[in-house]
Amino acid sequence: MELGETISLYKLLRQDVLRCEAMKETDPAVVRLKHDGDGQVAIEALHEGTARLLITIKDDLGEEKKEYRIIVQKASLSGRAGKEIEYSLTGSGNEMTLTLRGRGETDAFELAPWEPYRDKIRRVIIGEGIEKLNVEMEAFGSMEHLETVSLPSTLTEIPDHAFYHSENLGDVTIPASVRRIGEKAFYKSEGNGKKNTIINHSPVFMSEKGSMQYNPAFTSVQQTAGEEEQEVKKWNISMKNVQFYTLPEINKCFFELETEGNEYANFYLYTTEDPSEAVTVKNFTDNSGKFQERPETDLSSGKRMAASRNK
Repeated sequence: MELGETISLYKLLRQDVLRCEAMKETDPAVVRLKHDGDGQVAIEALHEGTARLLITIKDDLGEEKKEYRIIVQKASLSGRAGKEIEYSLTGSGNEMTLTLRGRGETDAFELAPWEPYRDKIRRVIIGEGIEKLNVEMEAFGSMEHLETVSLPSTLTEIPDHAFYHSENLGDVTIPASVRRIGEKAFYKSEGNGKKNTIINHSPVFMSEKGSMQYNPAFTSVQQTAGEEEQEVKKWNISMKNVQFYTLPEINKCFFELETEGNEYANFYLYTTEDPSEAVTVKNFTDNSGKFQERPETDLSSGKRMAASRNK
């Protein structure tokens, strides 16, 4: 936590909190427990140091007590984000600009190092040379003031939930270099009365279904590659060492195979009881040529199986 910050435990843990108490070893000068304006249990960071809290959370399985360590420190306006990447924050108030400079990939983060300034950032600039952002939780998500973002021509991946719930985000241009756009990467749930446009120059088809990369109620997408075109021009992939196993006692058949090529490929299965049937791409698509999502299939013994891939 940033020194001087007050944050609700629900926002911090993303879980329902029933009770919270400070461990005996905790210096009372480091944090103070209080209720925020919404009546939620919150932590106020008073001084630099470490606090240990015993928190009772509620999930689908019931109640559970967990111990958490809260580190309070002064938030840094600049620092290392990768072996050859640095970040910096400039500006003040709710007009801050986050800039990433360097090349290659960032370090692996659960929370980004600019997290303490999330609610103050209005602009994000990702410099040329940066290829991948390894941030697990919303690299630029839930930024209530974020309006503009600049993506470099070297970027290869936009992570899951990258701009999730950044409701004021304006128009975005995705460069042709991008090869993966993560789940709910640009998803909005409110939009705050604004509708933005994503111009997608990459060969990755953005979908409002499945991975729900965006919400059509608040975002429109202009794409240079349609869903069908993507199937033709995308990645080569090969399969080898296919092995079949039959377990008569449970009347099941399994198979293994090795693949090479696009690591993000999706695989589809087709079953037939006719060993002479010619299996083509049409077996995996609907009347419009789009790949069909199929439920799990009971691959019983004696059936021939074929696989196709779709990005």
